[in-house]
Amino acid sequence: MKSPTLLLAVLILFNLIGFGQNSSEKQVFTGYSIRPHYGFVIIHSQDIVAVKDSYPIGLEIDAFRLNISQQAWNQCLCSPRAGISIGIWDFNSPDILGYGINPLVYIEPAFNVKNRLHFSFRGGAGLSLLSRPYDSVKNPNNLSYSTHIAFSLLAGVQLNYRINNRFSMQLAANFNHISNSGIKEPNKGINYPSASIGLTYFPVDPVFLTYQYVNWDSIPRDKNRLSFHILATNKQVELKRYYPIVGMGIQFFHQISRINAVGGELDLVWHGALDHRARTEGMSGDALSFGIGAGNEFLLGKFLFSQVFGLYIKKPVGLKQDVYQRYTLVYQVGDHFVPGLGLRAHGHVADFLDVRLGWRF
Repeated sequence: MKSPTLLLAVLILFNLIGFGQNSSEKQVFTGYSIRPHYGFVIIHSQDIVAVKDSYPIGLEIDAFRLNISQQAWNQCLCSPRAGISIGIWDFNSPDILGYGINPLVYIEPAFNVKNRLHFSFRGGAGLSLLSRPYDSVKNPNNLSYSTHIAFSLLAGVQLNYRINNRFSMQLAANFNHISNSGIKEPNKGINYPSASIGLTYFPVDPVFLTYQYVNWDSIPRDKNRLSFHILATNKQVELKRYYPIVGMGIQFFHQISRINAVGGELDLVWHGALDHRARTEGMSGDALSFGIGAGNEFLLGKFLFSQVFGLYIKKPVGLKQDVYQRYTLVYQVGDHFVPGLGLRAHGHVADFLDVRLGWRF
């Protein structure tokens, strides 16, 4: 594997789900599902017009845990699922995009699960193993990805119908994204919405509860979160040469509703790839960036997903953009430790994906 960040990222993600936990709890149930997909590729750049007639088809297999406890419901007025899925994709462009296998983890808050007809939202992240990356000679038209291993993201909304306690059906609209997060160019990414129909099976009958409503403000929880983190990754500039990206930051968020907090961050990053490029091209300046941003954080139990819009107070040498977006997914371990992943992007172009270790005060 060319980037150690890829390996570390997927290990963190798969350990967050906690499938090794005791599954004998009466309010946590294991389930399995299968979902065929059909979609289309969004042409978000003229550089990828060669794949405008691509209509991906896929098959996704899931294993998940559904938590229907009162305690879980108090967090989001929902019954959260946490799962692992593997999707096998034919992008219907065999000479350019080829095929992909997407192992990922996801969280899926489900609402009113006691009713036969209910809905849920799904968000997931993982890897994508791809068959035909860009090659200047063999595959010059694939400007969407240039590595055999990339990252995959999933967001979707799902309508569920329970046939009986063991079986249910789903109809879902999904948005899928694949890119290497700027590790190697070209990297325009693949954005492809898909529709899916699924069947879910529970080996043990779930016992659905009648929940007692609890005001979110009365739930014992620190409404303020001040945390410090360090981050690291690497990025390819020249063939088989990777350069480190390291940084640190401070975040503060204040909870304003059951699942939302607002706040901001200070962000300091040293970009080794930009430093190398500046020295190679004789540019003056350093590769440090300092940014300040504000945004929102979703509180999904121990999962914390933040979205921050930032402004560069100081830009690194060679960077033209003045603003950035930062997306962060962390998992709180105990009272203080918050490991996870972060993505910095400029518009629809990812700059880098990092692994981060944080400490909450």
